[in-house]
Amino acid sequence: MSSVPGVATVMPRIVDAVGDRAEVFLGGDVRRGEEIVEALALGATAACGGRLWCWGLAAGGELGVRRVLEILEADIDRTLALVGRRRYDEIDSDCLFDHDR
Repeated sequence: MSSVPGVATVMPRIVDAVGDRAEVFLGGDVRRGEEIVEALALGATAACGGRLWCWGLAAGGELGVRRVLEILEADIDRTLALVGRRRYDEIDSDCLFDHDR
C-alpha cells in the first residue's frame, strides 16, 4: 500500500497553486484516452505518454506508431462521448464521477 496520494487527489491542488503562472502537464505513463480526458478535467493543460509510441515503434516501425495514435484517438473520442462531450475545450470537472474533488 502506497502512502503517496494519487494524481486525482493532488492535480486540482497543483493547478490552484500554480494559477495562471504556468501550464500544468500530467507527465506520466498515460496509456489510455480516459487518462488524458481525466487529466484535463482535473485542470491539467496536457497529458504526456511516451511509452505508447515506443511500443508502436518497436512493434511495427512508423506504421506501428501511426496505429498506436489511431487507437489512442479513438479511445479519447469514445471517452468524450461517454461523458457527453464532443471536443477537448468542453472538458471540465463535470466529466469526473466524483464531484467532491
